[in-house]
Amino acid sequence: MSKVYRISILVILVTVVVMSLFIRFRIGQEQKKEKTNVVNQTTITSPQSKKERVAEAKQEEKQTKVVNQSAITSPKSKTEASTKKESEEVLPTLMLISTSQACGCTLEECWQAESIVGEIIKQFSGKINYKVIDHAKERRKVNELARQHKLRFLPTLLFFDRNGRFKSKIEDFSDEENIWKELSSLGD
Repeated sequence: MSKVYRISILVILVTVVVMSLFIRFRIGQEQKKEKTNVVNQTTITSPQSKKERVAEAKQEEKQTKVVNQSAITSPKSKTEASTKKESEEVLPTLMLISTSQACGCTLEECWQAESIVGEIIKQFSGKINYKVIDHAKERRKVNELARQHKLRFLPTLLFFDRNGRFKSKIEDFSDEENIWKELSSLGD
């Protein structure tokens, strides 16, 4: 009986390992497809985007000349511009630290967190600054934030008040109520 028991356990373990390898392989294939789709889309649209960028740069240059000229003649434009900047800076900030390159379980958690926070943030549009930082693309910035705020897991939400001071962090996305409470407290 013990030999049969050992063999059945061994078969189960081998099955689990094979399934996990298969899942990782499928996730890798999906990521490769997504990357090739993105590459194909950018190669198709890149000539237009260059033209658009040049046109936008010229338009911005013209606008800065107009703003500089109006700033000399009209003191109101300076106060309006500073008021706009102040109103943008006054908003509290919600920062989601995520990653696009990790093991399957971490990627799944990051995707879930992004969708959960994305739905919640729609309710606070215009009342809060929302930033997503990808560890795979901005390692130095994320490492600095990890040192400052003692981050242990990805994904993590960081909450900053209107003055840019760190208020709290959330590493568990199973309870959406906590996210709502933190966001509501930032508005106070």
